Amino acid sequence: MDNDHQESFQSKRKRLSLVPRACEACKIRKIRCDRSIPCSNCQTSGIACEQVNPGPEKRLKPDRTTRLEEHAASLESRLRDLENQLSSRHPAPAHCTGSTPNTDTDIPTNNARLVPVSNIPITLYEGDSSFISQSARARETAETIANYAAESNLNATFHSLKSLLQPASQNDRAVDHMTHNYKQIYLPLSAELVLAMLRSYQDEKPLFLSSYPFSSLSLVEDICQKVYFPMRPVSAGNVAAMHGILYFLMKESTMRKDALSKELNLEAHILNCKKSFEVAIESFDVLTVPTFENVIALVMGTLKAQDESKPLVCCQLVSAAARHCQMLGYHRESTYQRDTDAIAENKRRIFWCIYVFDKSMSLLLGRASYIQDFDIDVRLPSSNFDPAIRPWDEAVCYIIKLAKFQGQIYNKLYSASALKATASERAMHIQELELEMQECHRQRYTIDISKVSQPCLFDIGQRTWDVLYYSALTSLLRASSSLSKGGEIGSKCFEAARSSLRSHLRCFPEYNNSEVFSVADYANWVLLYSSFTPFIVIFLHAIAATSMDDVNLLEEVVATLYNTRGVSSASERLYSIGINFARVARGLVEAQKSCVGKYNEQEDSLLLLGSTRKPDPSRSDVSTLQDPFAVDMMDYLTYPEAQDMSALFESWDCGQPSAMDLFGASLGDCSH
Repeated sequence: MDNDHQESFQSKRKRLSLVPRACEACKIRKIRCDRSIPCSNCQTSGIACEQVNPGPEKRLKPDRTTRLEEHAASLESRLRDLENQLSSRHPAPAHCTGSTPNTDTDIPTNNARLVPVSNIPITLYEGDSSFISQSARARETAETIANYAAESNLNATFHSLKSLLQPASQNDRAVDHMTHNYKQIYLPLSAELVLAMLRSYQDEKPLFLSSYPFSSLSLVEDICQKVYFPMRPVSAGNVAAMHGILYFLMKESTMRKDALSKELNLEAHILNCKKSFEVAIESFDVLTVPTFENVIALVMGTLKAQDESKPLVCCQLVSAAARHCQMLGYHRESTYQRDTDAIAENKRRIFWCIYVFDKSMSLLLGRASYIQDFDIDVRLPSSNFDPAIRPWDEAVCYIIKLAKFQGQIYNKLYSASALKATASERAMHIQELELEMQECHRQRYTIDISKVSQPCLFDIGQRTWDVLYYSALTSLLRASSSLSKGGEIGSKCFEAARSSLRSHLRCFPEYNNSEVFSVADYANWVLLYSSFTPFIVIFLHAIAATSMDDVNLLEEVVATLYNTRGVSSASERLYSIGINFARVARGLVEAQKSCVGKYNEQEDSLLLLGSTRKPDPSRSDVSTLQDPFAVDMMDYLTYPEAQDMSALFESWDCGQPSAMDLFGASLGDCSH
């Protein structure tokens, strides 16, 4: 047959499919069938001729590559439409030319459409002892019994029980009794500006993405995509998380004065980004609904509150974030099984960031942490194999371990139940924690930093960890004095306190001379979040041992605090307290007045004198001051200063120095 008359494969297949097949009898007997109905063989044999039923026509599978190409083309078309819409909303001549935007005209008036939280899929964590888990087991039992009782009159009863044990959907429980009153949220940054920033970070990873909250640029890209190129309505958490991350990235670029900052004039856009973040994070849903984006937004809010010397705001946001993490199950490793490795790692880092804040503030503010160690089994963040990045990841693990010790110090030595423990139990806790902390600190020096990226910044971080470590160690060793009024401070505690103050003197110049960090960063991230106990301990040792070396050490520390006065009212008050302590110490040492207790020079220990009276708020004379050297302080301080100093000692004698006494009214500022 020539080519013109060649039959196609599809035509031949269709023609053959129409030809009758051999009947069932001929197939069984394996004889030729003439394929007539009935066939001659069946007529001769006098049996029924049964035709074979044609099977279902097999459909040719469509070409998978073609379908994928068509789907990709459809997505590209939709993306182009979205880009065109965003470009029309966000004209960008002022964003990339370096001119300062006019906040009244450059902020777009059409805000992002926010989705009610009831439309966001939420998976809440339920432990084995929860009502939901128990009812699920009861429902399975009821279903099993119902199957066995199918023929009995109990069947309906068991099915009724099964339906009653069916829990409400997790979304319904998450949004129960909630209203959605969103404020208007703007997008002051153009899509072109954000894309330019993300492209730049592909070449050089910013320091912010090397710290413990985040390490993945893809996470930042995904959050930005959900806002600027949404495939579904945008939630308040998406908007808040994106603006919070971009705010810190832009802030880092402007502080470093890098090429990106100059090219895109980022300094001109930080204020708008900050305002949008503040509006978004105040959304009711961000604070109350447990979602991954809301947790990120709260972490960004916590970082911002600490940057602005607002410990109480920081505490409130950490409280909300910790509650979200517990409801989502981020503290349990089992909840990560349904996530990809990348998503699970991002969630772990976010959780441990909240953990660090929670534990450090537990010791600082003198209250129990929101997240308890006995309920955590999630793994620590993994470390990168790249020798330039790995030290930063290992440093994250060290910070987490240090925060854990801070939480244990409060739980075992300063909590209400710990203060009721016997002297032997407290001594055992102190010894165990001291050994564990020293071993952890030694392991920090095993980190290989020979190839670490940004070595100068890493060195500053190491000096900061020394300040925090020795501060926590001093609080631990000093805890024996809180057994009763008039406890003993030993030589180990004095040495730890001295190491803490000297670490501060080594660390402060690094911040003061850094091109990236500032004195404000040191005040907000180190001074206000480390214990004041080392300063008080050395003050007491200076008076008891009449040590002029200790007095000089205190005055050197106060001289550095002078440079932080303008950072915040909390820093101003910390300086005022420090200079009063140093003044009294010098006066009493020069006068050879040791009036704080019994000092054992051979053992280098101090047995503090206890207070015998309770303060009487109705009295205003100097006798209301509870410290044994209250009258002596009047020679060097005004009465209000002496009264303030005595109040600090009163709170310190019962545990940690009161944060409200240390920082004053600035803690009460809860505005963002």
